[in-house]
Amino acid sequence: MKRHYGKLMKDLQDQALVTKGEEFTLDAQINIMKMQNQQLTMQKTEYKERSSKQEYDLQKENEKTQKSRMEIEADLRKISAELEKALKEHYEHFMKQEEEKKQEEEYKERYDLEMDELNKLKAKKLELEAKAKGDVDQVEQDFKNWNDFQANLEE
Repeated sequence: MKRHYGKLMKDLQDQALVTKGEEFTLDAQINIMKMQNQQLTMQKTEYKERSSKQEYDLQKENEKTQKSRMEIEADLRKISAELEKALKEHYEHFMKQEEEKKQEEEYKERYDLEMDELNKLKAKKLELEAKAKGDVDQVEQDFKNWNDFQANLEE
């Protein structure tokens, strides 16, 4: 019995040793799992912090970009309005110049026509004057040659 008891004790000690070994292994695994969970939690926290910071930075950058975009669009609208105004003024000025050119041509044409008409009229008047002078000279000559009248005039 003692042997049996010794064997049982030895078996029990062996089993206790195996159990202690398993317990030690399981404790080590639990500790490893806890450390891994802590590391994962830390990584998760760091990732969240980093992503939050990146998100915040991106939001700030986006706000700056939106502000810049709005300013650029406002400048673009302003420049577009100025360009449209300048084009309108240029077009009006161009049309006015074209109208003035047409008027100048029309005035020159009228002037040329009036000068032609006046020159023709002057030539006609000179011709009539020459004819009238010739007629006056003829009448004077006829008057001088009209002896009966001259004789009556002298008496």
